[in-house]
Amino acid sequence: MSFGKQDGTVRRKWFRTDRRCVVGKRLFFIIFALVSVFIFTAALDFAGFCPECGTKCDDSAKFCTSCGAKLKQAEGTAKTGKEAKTDADDELPKIVEKVAPSVVLVRTLKNELNAQYQDMGSGFIVSKEGYIITNAHVIDDPEDLEGVKVVMSDKKEYEAGILLCDYQADLAVLRIQAEGIVPVKFGNVDILQSGEKVFAIGNPIGLERSTSSGIISAKGRYLGCYEYEGLLQTDAAVNPGNSGGPLFNMRGEVVGVTSLGYSKWYTEGLNFAIPAPLVLDTMKYIPAGKVKRPWIGIAVQDLTPDLKQWEEAAHERKITETDGVFIASIAEGKELPFKKGDIVVKLDEMSIKKVWDLQKEILGRKIGDELSVTVLRNGKEMNFKVKMTEKPLQARFPVEDEVDIMFGATFSKGSGGAKIEKVRSKCLAVGMGLKEGWEITTVLVNKKKGGDRLETGSVENFYNAFRSAYNYELKYIEWEIYFNKNDGGEWSKYYYPWRQEYVAMNST
Repeated sequence: MSFGKQDGTVRRKWFRTDRRCVVGKRLFFIIFALVSVFIFTAALDFAGFCPECGTKCDDSAKFCTSCGAKLKQAEGTAKTGKEAKTDADDELPKIVEKVAPSVVLVRTLKNELNAQYQDMGSGFIVSKEGYIITNAHVIDDPEDLEGVKVVMSDKKEYEAGILLCDYQADLAVLRIQAEGIVPVKFGNVDILQSGEKVFAIGNPIGLERSTSSGIISAKGRYLGCYEYEGLLQTDAAVNPGNSGGPLFNMRGEVVGVTSLGYSKWYTEGLNFAIPAPLVLDTMKYIPAGKVKRPWIGIAVQDLTPDLKQWEEAAHERKITETDGVFIASIAEGKELPFKKGDIVVKLDEMSIKKVWDLQKEILGRKIGDELSVTVLRNGKEMNFKVKMTEKPLQARFPVEDEVDIMFGATFSKGSGGAKIEKVRSKCLAVGMGLKEGWEITTVLVNKKKGGDRLETGSVENFYNAFRSAYNYELKYIEWEIYFNKNDGGEWSKYYYPWRQEYVAMNST
């Protein structure tokens, strides 16, 4: 009997164990079946099969052609496409809310021609000490200013002092006395890519805290009104009043300073920003209160098809190289081993392909540093050692080179003025509508002083008039030109109305 109890007990234990095994196996098969169904359904979904009726549908279809059910593949496509874009756009308001308090309105009260008027621009806080970056052209000439005021995002208004104006980079630094201000952070422009999303905050036509978004259209642009290259091209709206405001990446970091828009003259979306590295370079001169940049003393240009065509047509200089920087002139008073027409290809073994490559390298150097510069001269490679000196605020080059580069024309003596011999395809002269064979007879300059009438009966006189009209500090030429043009054998007198044109020598 005792044996039987033991046997029964044992059998009962094994029975309980078997039951647990059976339940476990059933649970395993149920889970396995569910997972299999899920995987199979998912496979059908992404293979283009309808999950409701199993009909094979086109991969691009959003709904089943048989039962009308929504296909999972459409949801997947939307998530990686439009929904992903929506997610990025959803982040923009949060980023704007975070960085907007660092953006300010800059108001300037100016005196001109015995009258006062108020101008506006934008700026942004770069330090807790109250330093603010804006464009130099927003400040323009400090001597004409009655005062500068800065309006914060909370409507508080502060008197601002002008610490420095960097006209070479079109940047100015202001300072206010305020507490609790939040400075911006700067981003890495080197990793910025064409097509990357950006946004600008500013005060167009006085509308405070306006935000516009777009993309980086291109990097490394150059316009004739700036001494430095490397401009960022963007389709984010830049209108009057936006100048001096920040251009942000989608991490809320400043990558540029909005400076110029061409939307009024060309198509919408052709706007430019000064790159962050140039802004940071200007900021390092804040303690001194004066910009002291190193330079070599050469005017440089990229090897564009337009330049090659002009050099061959106007100066009988044929250029076959594709990479490098063209030396267009040597600064007055500089004794350098270079010649006009040399092509810079290396700086201390660093390959130089564009002007911005050269300028970035020099911005990182100090006055007094010695450089090893490799150039091509008539196809032959040559190496020279040069020492960096301080870049003058009003650097001058031989006047014939200044006219050649900034105005874009060559001259000879005419019957009643300076006769235009050649006109460059993309230049100020073309923008004014001047053509070969016409004669410039008179130039009116110094508008603020009532205007000086300078006769240009010779080429030398025109060169002198050009220099009188050009402001080497503010980088603009302000004049009214009178000229004769030949209409069917008769000379007719015309004039180009008073204009202020921003144009600069691209020097380093």
